[in-house]
Amino acid sequence: MGKFLKEKDNEINSNPVFDLRFWTLLDDIISTPDLMGLGAHTRPLKTWLTPLLSHVPLAPSLVVLLRLLGDLDPKTRGSLTPVVFVCLKVAWPLSVQKLNTEAVLECFDAYLSAYRTSTEANADLVYLAFLQSVLPKWLELVTLPSSDAVLSGTIYDAGIETLFNLDVLRRARDSRTENDFFEAMAPVLTSNVTVYAVLPRLFASFIEYIKKNRGTLVQSSTPGTSSAEIQTQGMQFLTSCLLLLDFHDNLDQTWSARVGLLKVVEQESLFDRSNTEASALLEHIIGRTLLVFDNNECAKLAIFGIETLSTIARIDYDMLVPLLPQILQKLLLVCLFSGLTGSQLIQKHKVPGSNALYLQFLDLILEYHSKTRTMNSYTHDLFSALSTVSFHHSPINVYTSTFSSPLLHSTHLRRLSAALKTFLSESQVLLHTKSTFAFLAEEWEKLDVTELDVQERLPKRRKTTRESENPANAGHRSAVVFSVSCHLAMTVFSSLPMQAVTKEVGNELRELLDGIRNFAQRIAKKSMKALKKSGTDAKWEFSIIAAASLRLWYALDISGNLSIAHFDDDRLWKRALEAIQDGQLLPELFLELVSRC
Repeated sequence: MGKFLKEKDNEINSNPVFDLRFWTLLDDIISTPDLMGLGAHTRPLKTWLTPLLSHVPLAPSLVVLLRLLGDLDPKTRGSLTPVVFVCLKVAWPLSVQKLNTEAVLECFDAYLSAYRTSTEANADLVYLAFLQSVLPKWLELVTLPSSDAVLSGTIYDAGIETLFNLDVLRRARDSRTENDFFEAMAPVLTSNVTVYAVLPRLFASFIEYIKKNRGTLVQSSTPGTSSAEIQTQGMQFLTSCLLLLDFHDNLDQTWSARVGLLKVVEQESLFDRSNTEASALLEHIIGRTLLVFDNNECAKLAIFGIETLSTIARIDYDMLVPLLPQILQKLLLVCLFSGLTGSQLIQKHKVPGSNALYLQFLDLILEYHSKTRTMNSYTHDLFSALSTVSFHHSPINVYTSTFSSPLLHSTHLRRLSAALKTFLSESQVLLHTKSTFAFLAEEWEKLDVTELDVQERLPKRRKTTRESENPANAGHRSAVVFSVSCHLAMTVFSSLPMQAVTKEVGNELRELLDGIRNFAQRIAKKSMKALKKSGTDAKWEFSIIAAASLRLWYALDISGNLSIAHFDDDRLWKRALEAIQDGQLLPELFLELVSRC
């Protein structure tokens, strides 16, 4: 070892570090099987070798050996490395105890260099050995946080060069090489959920190496073939990753990894809608994502759900268009996951309802419909979501949840208003206003306030399947849908681009809006009358109807599109004063009555 240290800087041909004779001699000295049986006076290996390694360190010689090992001819290297391995197996555990951190890192860096060299020369063997023996520990290591970014990056790069080198990628097109990789990954993911975090990074590296070797992997003169091949291989890799994740679906780590994988698809432009398999894959992801919003036990997964939908919207918004009413319906009830009621519900879910991720997703929707000049379609989807909202929870909780939802958040409504004023065309505005009014009128007809039994009110129309399941909630349901729809209609009617339409269209719009205001006045009168005569069970629904109609009336008054209609109806005035004096009004109705009176 002293000769190793003194002559380690010599040329390879005269360097004892690369001389098989010296390593064989060292092996004979420290690895003799019968050493312990030579006599009672023989000192243990640890007793005499450890001090020797302190005076004559092995690390400098080992660094030289590892850095230049690739320069040896294959025959010499093949005979030398087995003997060196046997010697290091005995000497290294004793030597490393006396090394400082810098020396250990230098040895490790030299080892990685040697490893990369061996990978290039023996890609097949190293790849299989890596999958069988090294992959689990490597995945854990690259997932752990590290204070040394350079070292961590070097370890990661060494593994990636093994997994995605050119030979491996070339065979992956025609063999089970990729399957071998994911078969080796499966048990690691099952036993250690923290490893999920590395999947998006692996995916990005896979795409990087395909692009780096595209000239060799894709041999075609047809324009666009290279990009199409990258997209195909990328989506196949994504499919394999998602199959692994689907087995562990209700974990934060699973959904975080799924979002990360989709972001790689977005960044690398891997999705091609003409590829039916790729489209089916995104549809599968969307389906799983929608189920997240129904999982009461994993409410926080909804955050990952909305991030998933946002990423898919950026990849290709058209994938979401057919399902938009269903998605919006989920967002209406996103605050119901905890099962709390009343003010507790609002307090508990104040953050999710106004969370930036939800608003960012809604901004993507507004951006798409603004660019395509289809804002009327988006508001139609909003009302469709309201009309089909499920009532598996109490009507009061549903009502509270919808008003706390991202869809009715002041920020979204303000941006919706701006988009309607800017991007609603003259040919759309009149029909859009009529369809919104028709929706409100239809919901009002379902209530039939004037002819119902206030103690046990049910709509006179034929019950739908959803209402038949819980007829006690039918009247409450109609009241909730109508009230929330009025709130949304306030934004629509107040955001019409009156300055951008012709005089004729403007006059027709004002006439229509005046009719809508009269409609809101009639509802206010009828609901206040019904409120006075109703029993305890029906007071709540009449109160929210009255409050909604008064708000709609007021919004039309102050929109600037109509002259203000004064609150001068004697009967309505009298009923309002009696209701205020009663002292049992809902706070929101009390506020509306006081402001109007």
